[in-house]
Amino acid sequence: MAESLHAQQFALALHLRDPQRHAPPADIEPRRLAVYRALFFDNIAQLLASHFPVLHATLGEETWQALLRAFCAEHRSRTPLFPRIGGEFVRFLQQRGKEAQRPWLAELAHYETVELEVQIDDAPLPPHDPHGDLLAGVPQLSPWLRLLRYRWPVQRIGPAWQPGEAPAQPTCLLARRDADGQARFAELAPLA
Repeated sequence: MAESLHAQQFALALHLRDPQRHAPPADIEPRRLAVYRALFFDNIAQLLASHFPVLHATLGEETWQALLRAFCAEHRSRTPLFPRIGGEFVRFLQQRGKEAQRPWLAELAHYETVELEVQIDDAPLPPHDPHGDLLAGVPQLSPWLRLLRYRWPVQRIGPAWQPGEAPAQPTCLLARRDADGQARFAELAPLA
């Protein structure tokens, strides 16, 4: 009995992730299957659309939906936690390699995840010594800071502009969380 249940759950999971290639389990009513399929895909789609608003708007609805379907069908997530699914989507895009039409896709997705990552990071700030000696002490970076380096100018990519060629210089950014809990980005000059 337990093995039969396991096989049915596995078949259902395969079908929900990729209904075009995997038949549903035999004993589930088609109407219920349609509800499960819609719940599964719509929850993932809604979550990722909120994580990647620029990417979603830039790709357009049809391409975005196709990319989400490919993600559901092909990617094996390492985490079931919803706040981490955005990172899984980035990993999926990185593993797909460079897309001929949009070689900046994975970098733009990564850039968008950093904003949420910085906002929800719960690492404590290091102790602050207002009377400390900067020359004698060791500077400490905020754990809410990220130094980023991209091949593409990800902060400028959007529906109105997508680059055709990567610039000669990389794009270097600093992402940080301000006192109000908002993520802020600053462009840095690349080091020689």
